[in-house]
Amino acid sequence: MNLQLNGALMQTQILVPNGTIARVRVQIKRGNYNDPTLGLTGGWATRNPKTGVIYLNCVATLLEGDHKQRKAFFRVGLYSPKTQKYAEQGMRLLRAILESSHGFFPADQSEQAVKIRNECNLSDFDGIEFVARIEVEEENPPYPAKNTINFAITPDDSRYLGNSQTSNAQKS
Repeated sequence: MNLQLNGALMQTQILVPNGTIARVRVQIKRGNYNDPTLGLTGGWATRNPKTGVIYLNCVATLLEGDHKQRKAFFRVGLYSPKTQKYAEQGMRLLRAILESSHGFFPADQSEQAVKIRNECNLSDFDGIEFVARIEVEEENPPYPAKNTINFAITPDDSRYLGNSQTSNAQKS
């Protein structure tokens, strides 16, 4: 059977609005890069062969609200041969994701909070749920605009959604 597609509507890209606050679940796309000297094992990291930059390649799925099941794509920096700031920004984001997921305030120094922060590994972030601020990354030809995440919302922020039973995706 031949398909008659000329009459079909063209595909459109609908992005989640910039600044939307939503609970998300992360899936790490394994890059199969390991470097035990950097503490990178298990194949979770990805390495760009041209730049030497190492990162987690992540896809977040919105879990509720008007944009349920939509995706946001983001990278978490782990190492750059040019600057330590890349890894520092990545570690800040990972810490905030962990705190958002567990409901810890950033200043929480309880035994449980300290233990979870100090004993986590990259595999703990695959499947983690947290509250995120969804952003729109503008088109960069040949790549289209996309949703991304650069900020996790922690319990000290009034936009924090708490547990998933009581929250709905909202625009900040």
